Amino acid sequence: MFGQKSQRITELEALAAKRAERITELEDDARGLRYSSRHHAELADRLGQRALMTTGAHAHTVLALGRVSVRLHRMIRACARERAENAGLRAQLATLQAAYDNAVGLDVPALDEGANWQSRRADTRKEYVA
Repeated sequence: MFGQKSQRITELEALAAKRAERITELEDDARGLRYSSRHHAELADRLGQRALMTTGAHAHTVLALGRVSVRLHRMIRACARERAENAGLRAQLATLQAAYDNAVGLDVPALDEGANWQSRRADTRKEYVA
């Protein structure tokens, strides 16, 4: 029993040592990140100042592009609405055409069977080329 406790104590001490190493690594990483974030902030400031110097015409261009993209998105949405309406009208037209064909009698199978009867008539005039 004493051997199991000492073995467990040894395991716990090893685990504590690993965790201490991990904490040290995390602290080092945090220091590096702190430096990195400070460095990135300074870089962003420099880039921002450079951008402010050259931003006169650029801002105007960006605003114009923004307006164009808004207008483009608006036109795309309008086109999608028109296409949906067009598809609905085509479906409605197909339904009406089918109803008309049925009312007039154009959907009778006998019409399809006799579609070429004119070309098979025996009494048709034959044109002779001289």
